[in-house]
Amino acid sequence: MSQQNNNLEVKPVKRYSSPQYPSYLDPDPSCLPEAYPYPFRHKAMLAAATLGFSGLLQSVSAAEPAKTNPFIVSSSGLPYRSSPYGTGRPSRISDENARKLIDKIFKEKGFVLQPNFKYKKGGIEFTASGYDPAKKIGYLYGTWNTLDHADAVLSWMRPRKGQPIDANRLKYFLGKEYSKQLAEATKIADDAERQKAFRALLEDKERKEGVTRLSLKEANILEKRAEKEQEHIALISQFDRRFEYSGSGRIDSKEREKIMKISDPKERQAAFKLARGKSAKQAMKKLEEAVRRYIEWTRTQGI
Repeated sequence: MSQQNNNLEVKPVKRYSSPQYPSYLDPDPSCLPEAYPYPFRHKAMLAAATLGFSGLLQSVSAAEPAKTNPFIVSSSGLPYRSSPYGTGRPSRISDENARKLIDKIFKEKGFVLQPNFKYKKGGIEFTASGYDPAKKIGYLYGTWNTLDHADAVLSWMRPRKGQPIDANRLKYFLGKEYSKQLAEATKIADDAERQKAFRALLEDKERKEGVTRLSLKEANILEKRAEKEQEHIALISQFDRRFEYSGSGRIDSKEREKIMKISDPKERQAAFKLARGKSAKQAMKKLEEAVRRYIEWTRTQGI
């Protein structure tokens, strides 16, 4: 059988996507998909293959109806899990800037928020960033300082499948006074039981410090009983990806390309600083819009 020769024709590519470095928004190939919070699960993971993670985030945000709660726990980016994969760390709105903005909007809408309100009800105890006890509405701006450390630490330490949690990292958070108890907990063979023992140590440390922080379990309980209790306390998370800025992929690609063409290093650095500032303002604007939607939504709930 004779083989037919096919003439190959070379055609120049007229249009192509600009190459980009891996982003912190990309999935960490060393981790299971279950390690990622909403919206990085199941169908969303498949959609990301065609949209890209940045595009997926924009589509999720854009599809959000105006009269639904924009601060549901599942969209908070919690439990936060850092990843060594990708380049560029995201910047997040500071506690001070976020609280100033949120308090201002609540005040405009006629609410009188008491700052650092000690909330204690139905087995849930934490310090709300602001709360109006008369109208039973408020919020917590979730940061390392206000969220349960056991949730955060154990999430950060989540190992690859079949690998034990690195006790040395846990020792860093617990301190020397827990060395003996930590050594005993590390010996527990069953992974689930060992995890419970680690959590118990972190919670014990928190109790001794006299600090009351909101856990994910408590946040979910608050969300579920909100309608029945006619009480709404928004968990506005610093780790919510919608309000990140200036990390890899957060500056417009065309603008980034334009800046990279600047030959003078100082001018290029100044241009990036300006672009990051613009990105930060956009993040603040998104936060403001979400808070206004939240208050609008609570009006439909009888607040």
